[in-house]
Amino acid sequence: MQVKKLRYEEIKNYKSMVEKESVDLKKNWTIYYWWFVDWELVWFVWVMLVWNNIRYKSDYVFKEHRWKWYYDTLFDVRDKIVQWAVKKWTKITAFCTNKSIWTFLRKWFVIENKNKNWIYFVKKIVWKATKVGQQKKEEKA
Repeated sequence: MQVKKLRYEEIKNYKSMVEKESVDLKKNWTIYYWWFVDWELVWFVWVMLVWNNIRYKSDYVFKEHRWKWYYDTLFDVRDKIVQWAVKKWTKITAFCTNKSIWTFLRKWFVIENKNKNWIYFVKKIVWKATKVGQQKKEEKA
């Protein structure tokens, strides 16, 4: 499995295809990650920076790769990338549907609210693992 970070300009060709499934690609404040298995594009996901927090945006698994159990593995990969990137702690939020809510709950997200269309708003707090004494040095700096 290979992970690649891309800019909006590199993925905008897929915009019309994913919009047919109610997935929206954003240009500003967004980081896109693509996953390749055996050189074939399988999944992409985007992470948006929102007020010093991180928002997980829609995931998109290409139709021919759905039901191959990539989603859970790739969700974990995204989580690891984000946790590695945070300074001390941050809040991660997401909107999700009935299709993905159980994955979010298994990954330690909590439900903040749910609207009448069964769209959930979930969040979790991520702490950066630090070595003993490292946090005090960072606070002084």
